[in-house]
Order: sequence, then structure tokens, then C-alpha cells
Amino acid sequence: MRARRCTLFNSHSLELFSTSEPITLFSSEEITEFELVEFLREIKAETYPDEGFIGRVSSGSNHLWVNLCNKEITYLERGQTKQICQLLGDAPRSCVILELSDKEGVDEFAT
Repeated sequence: MRARRCTLFNSHSLELFSTSEPITLFSSEEITEFELVEFLREIKAETYPDEGFIGRVSSGSNHLWVNLCNKEITYLERGQTKQICQLLGDAPRSCVILELSDKEGVDEFAT
């Protein structure tokens, strides 16, 4: 998979900070489920494309769930879309949701 420019976004701001809320990655290029599954397999993550989420990266009891949610782009508010377009230099075409477990030690796992 070639490198793609992505923007981090959450419901409060366009900055990434330590949070238990899901983190959303937007890309101006279309990322398919097949590409995301292949990438996760390359980094030795577990993949579950038929289980309601694409994959999971784990370290002990800490987990990062990964899901492709391209339809979420249509639910963005106009102001959010404008900010994301400015950061990407183009319209968002892909949306990847990352969710961290809330176990102790997850901050070290996430970095």
C-alpha cells in the first residue's frame, strides 16, 4: 500500500489528543476494505472483515480496533467538511475509525 495523506479528526477539534473517544482518519484518496485488510495483515494485525470491524492491533490486554467507514463522510457538517478539505487539499474520500481500549497502559500502547 502506498503512503497516503490523512487528517486526524475527532468530535472536539482537529487536534489529536489522549481521549477514549474514537479517532477518525480522513484521506483524500479512496481506501478500499481490501487495501485496509491487506495493510493490517502486513503489520501482523488480526483481521475480521466479516465481524463488523476490519481489524485489531493488540499488545497484551490493550487493543486498537480499526474500521473503514467511508459512508460517515456524508454525515459531516458543512464546517467540518470545509476544515478537512483545507487540511487535505481535496475532498475526503475515505474514513478510518480507530478505537483504543480503555485499559490501564493504553497510552503507552498507542504511542
